[in-house]
Amino acid sequence: MSLQISLEYLAASFALLGVGMMVLRLRMGWILNFCSSGLYFLIFFQSKLYGDASLQVFFALMQVWGWLHWKEQGREQLIPPRKLSFDGLWNCVLCVLGGTLLLGVWLSIGTDSDVPWSDAFCTSGSLVAQVLQITRFRENWLLWMLVNLIYIPLYLYKSLPATALLYGVFLGMAFWGWRQWNRQLRRTQVQPMPEPARQ
Repeated sequence: MSLQISLEYLAASFALLGVGMMVLRLRMGWILNFCSSGLYFLIFFQSKLYGDASLQVFFALMQVWGWLHWKEQGREQLIPPRKLSFDGLWNCVLCVLGGTLLLGVWLSIGTDSDVPWSDAFCTSGSLVAQVLQITRFRENWLLWMLVNLIYIPLYLYKSLPATALLYGVFLGMAFWGWRQWNRQLRRTQVQPMPEPARQ
């Protein structure tokens, strides 16, 4: 087994465990995702997925931010999810589209990438999804689902079958995360009825 394949399986294992912990809102997931990002930087750079390779540097920094941002949360008090307003949702769409345009042009002109636009879209979408996840907005899971749908054929095309399989699992886990965070959000929104005033 080649070194790249071994690194790919190790990175995939770290990422799978890390995302599972994110769904369950466990802080340790940030550490596992940090390790995965470091390994995937090497893998993607060798595969000429320069947008994805750069994204892993950002992801590594975001894992540190996420670890610090969730520092007050213990196992007994999991992080409370939130939902985006219409304006927030619209701003996220603009960020993804704008990022795709800028990065796609750069990858097309400045690199030898053979998949500049799909790489650009997945990179931009992942950036926004990661920020939404750290700041606890449930919509991060919807964006991860969309990004993963593009990543699966992209990684198959780039001869990274273990990573394509991983992102297929991520697709299912993102759906699971969406349901879990929605369920918790509904619980936090249910307020107990006040007791009638006694005369």
